[in-house]
Amino acid sequence: GCSPNGRRRDVLASSLLIGWNDAMANRLPMPASHSDQLAAVTLEARNQLTSIQGYVEMVEEELAGTSPQVLADLASIRAAGDRLTELVASLEEEVANARNLASVDPLTGIANRRAFFARAESLFATDEAACLILLDVDKFKHINDHYGHIVGDEVLRAVVERFQRAVRDRDMLARLAGDEFVLLLPGADYDVAMAVASRLRQKVTREPVHTSVGLVPVTVSMGVAERNDETPKINDLVERADIAMYNAKRTGRNRVA
Repeated sequence: GCSPNGRRRDVLASSLLIGWNDAMANRLPMPASHSDQLAAVTLEARNQLTSIQGYVEMVEEELAGTSPQVLADLASIRAAGDRLTELVASLEEEVANARNLASVDPLTGIANRRAFFARAESLFATDEAACLILLDVDKFKHINDHYGHIVGDEVLRAVVERFQRAVRDRDMLARLAGDEFVLLLPGADYDVAMAVASRLRQKVTREPVHTSVGLVPVTVSMGVAERNDETPKINDLVERADIAMYNAKRTGRNRVA
């Protein structure tokens, strides 16, 4: 007959090695986002791996008077555990990639709209001072229409590179949509933000952008807004900066307001 420990070992082996696919197919929740789904799969894999490791430890305790069959079982379980470890590592990499894609603008490599609002809302949960610069490439539609969208993309990447060389590590530059960008300046007051915006504008307009079709002159219009009692939410601050930016455009473009 089979001992209680032997029966327990057989049940565990069946559960771990055969039940894995069932766990993946039937028991996992299906969250809305891809990254959340991958995270759930990774968690299930980690749980399964823990069970396998526990089983291996139990078998090792029985090795004193073991049979060749037990040794073979142990080798199989260890192999399954090693394979599962590889799967977990692969899934964790996929989760990291998916979450990166969810927060990064694929064209420019900077934060996207979603990541910007997540960071800004965290800042607004504190009392820290902050300013926001909203900026827009002047006559960008003309650039796309005249030179083509590939060149338009080259212009946007070049503008972002010039911005990145002029901002602090703690500042957050993000692409909101199209040719509209936002720069969040934690701890800055209005005068500091205006100086930053003026410096950025000069860096962009100082020389044309080198593109695949030659030099393309580029200017930008910027609007600056400071966090205060009239802008209790990040959307209020963005709206205030948006009004200022369009004032800059109405008064001639290539300026800060």
